[in-house]
Amino acid sequence: MATTHAESRMQLITSSQEAFKNNDKKGGKEFSDKAKREGIMMDQCNEQAAKNYFKHHNSMGVSNCKGEVDLHGLHVDEALLKVEESIQRKLKESIDSVDYAKRHVIFIVGMGNHSMGGVRKIKPAMENMISRKYGFLCVPDKPHKGCVWVEVVDANSQKINQKEESFCIISTD
Repeated sequence: MATTHAESRMQLITSSQEAFKNNDKKGGKEFSDKAKREGIMMDQCNEQAAKNYFKHHNSMGVSNCKGEVDLHGLHVDEALLKVEESIQRKLKESIDSVDYAKRHVIFIVGMGNHSMGGVRKIKPAMENMISRKYGFLCVPDKPHKGCVWVEVVDANSQKINQKEESFCIISTD
C-alpha cells in the first residue's frame, strides 16, 4: 500500500516539475499538492505497517517475562519511538520496585546484517537518545550479541561488579 502511494507521489512530483518548466504554475501547484497528499498517505501506511510489525514481534510487549523489546524490522525513527514508549512504561512499573527484573529492559537491536553496508543503525541512535535524555546504564551485547540491556534507574547510583561484567555507562555528564 505504501509503495503504491510512493510511486504515485513520484509520478506527481515529476508531473509537477514538468508543469513548472512549461510555465504552468497552476498545474504544477496542483500536482505538487497531490504529491504531498500521497506522501502523507504513504507515511500513514508506513506507520501502520511498523505498528503491526512491532505488535507481531512483541505480542507480550515490554511486560513480557524477560522484559524484551524486539526492534528488528523497524526504521531508526520508528525504533526510537518504541524505545521511548518502553522506557516510559518501565519507569512507571519500576518506580518503587525492589524487584531487579522490573528495573531493566532488553532491546533486541540486531547486528546490522539487514542494514545497508551491514552497519548497525538502531543501536547507536538508541544509545545516544538514552544517554542524552536519561543517563541510564546501557550494557551492549547483554544477554547476547545484538541486544542492549538498559537499566531503568540512575546510572550513577548503580553498583556493577566490573570483574564480572563488561559494560559501558552512557551518561550525560
